Amino acid sequence: MILNHIDSVHVKKTKMKIKEIIDEITAEQGTNAKIELIKKYKSNPIFERVLYLTYSRRIKFYLKQIPEYTTSIKTSPIPLETALLGLDELIYRRLTGHAGIAHLKMILEAIDPQDAEVIVKIIKRDLKLGTATTSINKAMPGLIEKEPYMGGIPYNEKDAADLFRKGGYAICDVKEDGRFQNNMIRGGEVDMTSRPGEVVYLPDAPFVQELSQLEDCVLTGELVVPGIPRYKSNGLINAVSVINRKKSEGLETRKEEVKFAKEEGLTVKEFTDRIELRVWDVITPDEFFAKFSPIPLLERRKRVEKILENTKMTRCVKYRLVHSLKEAKEHFAEMLEAGEEGTMLKDPKAAWKDGKRKTSIKMKLEMNVDMKVTAFNYGNPGTKNENVISAIQCESRDGKVRSVCAGIKEADMKYIEANQASLLGKIIDVKSCGITTRDGKSALLHPVFIEFRTDKFEADSYEEIVKIEAGVKGLS
Repeated sequence: MILNHIDSVHVKKTKMKIKEIIDEITAEQGTNAKIELIKKYKSNPIFERVLYLTYSRRIKFYLKQIPEYTTSIKTSPIPLETALLGLDELIYRRLTGHAGIAHLKMILEAIDPQDAEVIVKIIKRDLKLGTATTSINKAMPGLIEKEPYMGGIPYNEKDAADLFRKGGYAICDVKEDGRFQNNMIRGGEVDMTSRPGEVVYLPDAPFVQELSQLEDCVLTGELVVPGIPRYKSNGLINAVSVINRKKSEGLETRKEEVKFAKEEGLTVKEFTDRIELRVWDVITPDEFFAKFSPIPLLERRKRVEKILENTKMTRCVKYRLVHSLKEAKEHFAEMLEAGEEGTMLKDPKAAWKDGKRKTSIKMKLEMNVDMKVTAFNYGNPGTKNENVISAIQCESRDGKVRSVCAGIKEADMKYIEANQASLLGKIIDVKSCGITTRDGKSALLHPVFIEFRTDKFEADSYEEIVKIEAGVKGLS
């Protein structure tokens, strides 16, 4: 059975209504406080079931609209737990179409009005708790299944050479460093999630309309926006997703949209219309939930090409078959020169499995440079880091390369917070994916703080950073 969490729930009475529990959690401001409240009610099986039905990706109700219904205070309303069991008719597709809508209408009109509100939130897949599924799992470990993700390992010569010893050839994908996304198509509906499993709201994007016309499947890929640097487009896609989520909740977004247009020079719609999806894998929904597909990668890739042969905004990732590690390195260097982030070297015979696999190897430029600290940034207001240093501004010796480093560990944040004055001007080790220049300004790509270099007193210059980048392009 697919609904293990549901089938194991025992029907129990509870004094406090589920709507009241939801409202209490929604009203709480801090993330940690919300987690504690969810823990407070974790022994309530009905609340647990409501959470699972709402946020588990395994659950689908196959309804495109909530029917109009009339509620009233009844002397003997159907209990919420009974109504939840009634949703099985939709989940298992025993009732679909008009019959499914009529069934939901009957449920909504037979229960208490507050319980009806809960059912509607479940169908819409959002209880509006103001917190992510990761927080729910912190309070109730394992309740919401972790999003499957097949990733690759960092490059090393031995594992890369082994791919060719096993099969004689390999697949080399272009790594565009877009925004990762799982795209599940079921019954013409498209559910999109990020790597951690958070919902992505881009309902009006042309690529989503294309996906809705496909047969049931799960497409793995990344979102890119031609003409906009990848390090910037990923943040803009997230901003648009937030705006769309607020719209779906009936909230006002005009100020945010005006600000977006002013800062980016194009409207939210114009930006959304330019988003493209680059796909490198396809499996079935059942394989996705099972976290395994036995179909070889090259066969899956050919299916991707077939599925997307008539789409414009959804495309198969560019790739090449290579027959030696030397050829793979040449392709990697070629892609770097073309402005791409790198490549992914993959075993064409590999099955699809959850987790990081040696059958997929990142051929990605990674370099370490020395930079000088110029300032410190506190976290954004409303986040857990708003009162501590969470990023470091830095520059090259000659000031030609300037960046803001993230990735600071909590212990380092506290140390920096207590020693800001003495750390200004110090040298730090920064890991990045290379150097980029735009509008005459140079910066490091994806800079991550590693450590303070107490043994060094001089940062690298622009010319030295360029030489360091050239040196690592050979993956030596």
